[in-house]
Amino acid sequence: MGFTDDFGRCVESKLPSELIDLLTDPEIALNFVYELIGGATVEEALVAVGIGAEAAAAAAAAVATAGIAVAVIVSAVLSGCVASTAADAIWDAIKSLGGSVWDVLRAPLADAGYSAPSDTAAA
Repeated sequence: MGFTDDFGRCVESKLPSELIDLLTDPEIALNFVYELIGGATVEEALVAVGIGAEAAAAAAAAVATAGIAVAVIVSAVLSGCVASTAADAIWDAIKSLGGSVWDVLRAPLADAGYSAPSDTAAA
């Protein structure tokens, strides 16, 4: 069992499988959310994190068909990441994406139940 399996179980009732299957590790999932918060569409955000255009278009179509709002996607992905990954792994993934990502994701992660380590001020 890895991140993908655990993450999939955490978000399967909220997101279409076409999207879940593309978010294969915490770094991709967090960067995807960062792109969404920055104003990208689902398709644009997936392409920005390295997903092929065809798969991104299919996932975006599945999201649109299901009528899922971006805020719901952000909340589900962050909650799924927190629930399926050790806190240290989430923090390491955020640090690898850079300080600006942490600045954007701080409040949504707190809403999803993630407690930042005490050294976030140094990030």
